[in-house]
Amino acid sequence: MPGMAILLGTTGVAFAAFCVWLVVRTINRRQKSAGIIVAAVLLALPLYPLSAPPMERLARGLGIHAALDPVARPFYAPLAWAFLRAPHPVRNCFIAYDEWWSKVL
Repeated sequence: MPGMAILLGTTGVAFAAFCVWLVVRTINRRQKSAGIIVAAVLLALPLYPLSAPPMERLARGLGIHAALDPVARPFYAPLAWAFLRAPHPVRNCFIAYDEWWSKVL
């Protein structure tokens, strides 16, 4: 399954490049492009919770987990807060997704 890790890494880089392009485009036009900003936020919202397990597994696999911990802990704190208060079916889905990543990476 290393192909999946490459695919996800490439997708993450492409998404980051898109976000940078969007910010530069918005600043250069000097407009308040509410529609573009809303579209970017709506695109990013589902990626935020889905990025936690692969990021953790990749960091552990590369041996950089300790270095990323001070950055990742505050970044994913809202997700941890929501996870602790989520209904059991939602928690079970996230746990299953995390276990799937442990098998992939």
